[in-house]
Amino acid sequence: MSKLKIVTQTDNIEGKKTKVVTDNWMDDCAWATLACAANHLTGTKYTSFDGVKWGEAVGRKDRDGLPDPSSLAQLVKAGPLAGLKVTYPKTWADVEKALGAGAVILVNVEQAKGYPPVTMSKWHVDHQKRKPGSTYGHMTCAAKTDEGIFWADPTMSGKGKEVYGVPVTLQQLKQIASSKGDAPHKRCLIARKK
Repeated sequence: MSKLKIVTQTDNIEGKKTKVVTDNWMDDCAWATLACAANHLTGTKYTSFDGVKWGEAVGRKDRDGLPDPSSLAQLVKAGPLAGLKVTYPKTWADVEKALGAGAVILVNVEQAKGYPPVTMSKWHVDHQKRKPGSTYGHMTCAAKTDEGIFWADPTMSGKGKEVYGVPVTLQQLKQIASSKGDAPHKRCLIARKK
């Protein structure tokens, strides 16, 4: 299986219409991540804009320039629109088993609280310069390929060095999934081809 290709959310900066925020606000990480999972599993070429439409179809109401986060339940409901079956794992062992069987794992995080040393996006590095030490709720995903486990962060641009997810170990992925303080499997969803 090929590397996990980024679907960026940086093409969907909010606040342009309402000018409510000027800090490059983006809150469509869930939908860019679902598009990433769909592309990886089905060979499609969805973008964050496709994902946002799925969110709207399952009841997400976004206000331009304001933080309107999506829920895990909305991602489960939207899965079929992306050609996916999205389910909740019951244990971390379920996550490991699904990852090994070719599923994409959606991971809800508090970025980058307690993260292991992994490569972060240029957007994240710049954000830390603007707001040192700040963290934020975020959706990412991971998949196992022939070359190992790769973790995709939709704040990556999808260009240059940020075309593909970055390599992580299983232990690093578990640490990332633990960033909100819950048992790691409680912040994960399993995405499979429908």
